Amino acid sequence: PIERETAAGNVLLYTPAHAAPLDFGTLSGDGWAWPEAEFTAKSLSVVTSRGEDVSFNITITNSGDYALDYTVTVDADFAGFIWLTTAAGGQVSGTTTIDIPVNVEQTANLDPGTYNGFISFSTNTGTDPAVILPGTDTVDVFLTLLVDNTQLADTTVTVESGNTAPIVFVDKNGEPMGIMVDFANSNGGSLTVRSIAAQPPVDESTPWVDPDEQITNPVFPDKYFEIATDIEGAFVTDIGFDYTNFPGVDDPQALRLARRPGNAGLDEPWMVIALDSTEINTADGLVVAQNQTSFSQWAMISNESDNSFTDTQGPTITNVLLNPAAPGVLENVTVTADLSDDTGIDAATLYYVQGGASGYTSVAMSGSNGSYTGTISGSAVTMNGLFYYVVGQDP
Repeated sequence: PIERETAAGNVLLYTPAHAAPLDFGTLSGDGWAWPEAEFTAKSLSVVTSRGEDVSFNITITNSGDYALDYTVTVDADFAGFIWLTTAAGGQVSGTTTIDIPVNVEQTANLDPGTYNGFISFSTNTGTDPAVILPGTDTVDVFLTLLVDNTQLADTTVTVESGNTAPIVFVDKNGEPMGIMVDFANSNGGSLTVRSIAAQPPVDESTPWVDPDEQITNPVFPDKYFEIATDIEGAFVTDIGFDYTNFPGVDDPQALRLARRPGNAGLDEPWMVIALDSTEINTADGLVVAQNQTSFSQWAMISNESDNSFTDTQGPTITNVLLNPAAPGVLENVTVTADLSDDTGIDAATLYYVQGGASGYTSVAMSGSNGSYTGTISGSAVTMNGLFYYVVGQDP
């Protein structure tokens, strides 16, 4: 039998001494299911920086009873550099799950950019468990290779068992990473968070599932998270994400959270957290997914019509002052101004021209913490008057 069902039959003994078979008794038992390979995700993504080789796992479950045998071939060759490696094969016992380590290598020899690789599995999932069938499953791997690690932040914390106080994650410089967890109960362990300051792996064909059917035109901010833990046993936690540093958030009440398997790639669907498990904490600027029981890849999500996550507002310029306020002829003039913007200031520039002249002169302004200074040359300060203005530029 090849199904999980009770099987029974008679045992007959054939012998030349008897014309008819002898009824030897009955035999009964439970059937075994053929091996079956189930992958947590068949589209995976990895983000790292040049020269920083990393590892990740492919999780595979054998939902059958017979052992699952597999062999692996890798297609990840760029200009002679094989940037993906893994073991050539292995076995998964019946009704068990394993993690298959995969290494991202040769990153020092690759140019920053995106790369696609493929890991093909051949398995004994046909009608005969003794036969390996070629190419039964393929896992796509999407690599984003950054110039450096300035867009990445990694932090690991120790979680005490039981009901803990909220944990606010900070990076190595002590800056908030924009994520909070609040365990109602767990056995304790470590929790690792990586924030990636970039769009999550999505394109126009990436699927999503919203149990409330409110997300119809999804957009994501330029930040997502990979969260992993070694906590054993069941746990319950709230997970909150800070929306206050994202541009283009016009309606916080329309913000949602979504998750999918860790290191998921373009083709894996986003599972939007249900509204009855979502809290918008405007006092702390958090979108909170309540009573979660696992960690993986997480991102904020919204309809584009509600929150674009795009900076559409230029810098605000205030308190523009001259020193001296009434300069004399040919006297240098210092111009100060306060500039602010949700996404920061990339550059501030002072433009000036003397009255009656054509063509403005530009001067880069210096400063930090919102206050910028530039100097108008005294040669432009005449009895003809002076025209000037300040321009701020977003990153």
